[in-house]
Formats: sequence, C-alpha cells, structure tokens
Amino acid sequence: MKHALERIGEFDGNPNKVYMLTALEWCEAAWNKVSATTIRNCWLHSTLISKGSVSFVLN
Repeated sequence: MKHALERIGEFDGNPNKVYMLTALEWCEAAWNKVSATTIRNCWLHSTLISKGSVSFVLN
C-alpha cells in the first residue's frame, strides 16, 4: 500500500507497478528478518531431511 501511495501521480498511471529492483530489495529485507530459529523449525517440521541432519544443514 505504501508503495502504491508513493507512486500516485507518476506518468505510467499504474500505482501497483513494481520494478524488479524494488521487488528484490523487498525480498532481501524480508529474508533478513527470518531468524535462524525459524529456519531450523521449518526443517524440523519438514520431512525432507532427518532430524539429526538439521544441525548439519544450518552450520
């Protein structure tokens, strides 16, 4: 929403348009907010690897 409001009045008339660089910056900012604990818990809840391998994957 903030992005759309900032773009109101730009020449292309589409406030919802997002440039690739902006989208990548948003992805990076979101990824940097994910803690190691969250990633560990996701691996523990998945069935992709055994629970004993989780510490190996995270190190």
